Amino acid sequence: MDILKNFTEIIQNNKLIQPGDQIIVSVSGGVDSVTLLDLLMHLKKNYDLTLHVFHVHHGLRGAEADRDQTFVRRLAEIYELDHSDIRVDVIAYSSKTGSSIEEAARSLRYRSLLDLFNRLNYNSIALGHNADDQAETIIDHFLRGSGIRGLAGMEIIREPFIRPLLAFRRDEIETYASQKGLHYVTDSSNSDINFRRNRIRHKLLPLLQQEFNPAIANTLTKIGSIFRDYDRYFKFQAKQAFESCCKSIKKNKIILDIEQFFSYFNAIQVYILYYVLSVAHIDENVLTFSKLKTFSNLLANRKPGTRLPVYENWEFLIDHDGLIFHRPETGSIKFPIEINREYPLYDSEQIFRCELITRDQLPVSFPKNKNIEFVDYDRIKGGLTIRNALPGDRFIPLNFTGRKKLSNFYTDEKVPLHIRNQVPLLTTHENIIWIIGYRIDDRFKVTENSRNILKLEVRGATNEREIV
Repeated sequence: MDILKNFTEIIQNNKLIQPGDQIIVSVSGGVDSVTLLDLLMHLKKNYDLTLHVFHVHHGLRGAEADRDQTFVRRLAEIYELDHSDIRVDVIAYSSKTGSSIEEAARSLRYRSLLDLFNRLNYNSIALGHNADDQAETIIDHFLRGSGIRGLAGMEIIREPFIRPLLAFRRDEIETYASQKGLHYVTDSSNSDINFRRNRIRHKLLPLLQQEFNPAIANTLTKIGSIFRDYDRYFKFQAKQAFESCCKSIKKNKIILDIEQFFSYFNAIQVYILYYVLSVAHIDENVLTFSKLKTFSNLLANRKPGTRLPVYENWEFLIDHDGLIFHRPETGSIKFPIEINREYPLYDSEQIFRCELITRDQLPVSFPKNKNIEFVDYDRIKGGLTIRNALPGDRFIPLNFTGRKKLSNFYTDEKVPLHIRNQVPLLTTHENIIWIIGYRIDDRFKVTENSRNILKLEVRGATNEREIV
């Protein structure tokens, strides 16, 4: 087999690379990634490629891992390519997340690649997975009880990742490396059957090949191809469904109409969730089967306030009439306000301003627009501050006589759970003057005796409470 010829055809037929592309090549130092780099070097001149070699040191295997890192650095220098590497702490991450060593290593590796990709603003990331890796992946997913996505295996292209070697068997790659005299390193952990993937590679697949199907790897590859067609179809449907039920996309937040979401079949719902992750640039694999099952049960109850942690501090939240995927704002906000100045609120999406006017400048009737209010300036004793809510906050709603907990007011007004901590409050000496965009405190209302009036206004982007 002429691997270089077939490699070039695969590149062209699948449009993996375009002339002038800038590509990060993930190189572990093993035979697959070294062969991938060598093949790409053969295309470099004709395609006018820029290649950047990247290596991840997982903090495992001690001196052997140090050897791999040094080897990759020297390999990049031989090819006269830019290169970089990073050391990650897989053990610490595994302990923190409760994931296996294999899962933690994979997660940190992909995260590191994406971080570099975003910094360099390159076109793609080339990975060295081969056909045997594909077979192992599919059978691993099958044993875990995976659905269509898992049985589809790896895509030859899933932006920004490309896998140009996915059609080649491991022995073909090793033959090419031998014929070309390529040097590479061997990871001793690849033979450690304490790792699940290695048990599949060294024990299960050989057994299936010997006892049941000599061409098991090819069979699994065909199965993957079949399920990838189904997977692509569901992804297409999920994209259309997402566009139909998405109510808002903002920084760190995506809001879906929960009724519209439930109008789709369960399979499409699952793919919508995966699509949400992709929109947020989060690896879809963090939404495991067990998390999906848990969340499916939670969704069925439709109880507002139900949360499902997904990735680091990202979570799905069931709100009153929305399904929210967000990263909750946890920091406190507090800053002083001066009259006749403008202040941006929350990523500058809204602008707050207060202006001192006389009674003669009051409108004939107060506007129904809740983003404009008027208060008695003479009742404000002390400076003005904008802050977010604090535990135990109370105020006296306009035209009420008793104090009310802010949390109870939010509940009565059906303020979405996901924005309550972001609703700005105008205060003086910790007394709430205005829950901005919602209600003023009765103690500061304008009366017939008011002389100096403070006009309060917020303008800018549509308030999320109107979107949800």
